[in-house]
Amino acid sequence: MNEKGMTLLEVLLSAMFLSVGLMSTVALTGIVLGYNQLAIDDTTATTLAQDLIEEIKNNSYISIPTLCVSSEPEPGYTRTCTYTPDSPANDMTTINVIVSWVDNGTNHSMTLRTIVAK
Repeated sequence: MNEKGMTLLEVLLSAMFLSVGLMSTVALTGIVLGYNQLAIDDTTATTLAQDLIEEIKNNSYISIPTLCVSSEPEPGYTRTCTYTPDSPANDMTTINVIVSWVDNGTNHSMTLRTIVAK
């Protein structure tokens, strides 16, 4: 038997497999982009928290109450700072910096903690 070309069934099956593969690739791309945005937000939040901790560490011990304030350092992000004097020991202060944001209706937060000695 001398066959030339492809049958209609073979063409339809090939098109179906190709379209399933392309749809999977498109769906995977959307998921990857979502995780990429979450990584960007996490990095921004970590940087905002670290900036405040570094500012507190670079100033005098007695300035902690005036530097450790809540703020909105960047649109969409809220930074909350709390401190506990004489914790974990005398002449030491535990500082917690929490950066919060909302992404697609989901609340996220990043917390950094440090201890500063007198």
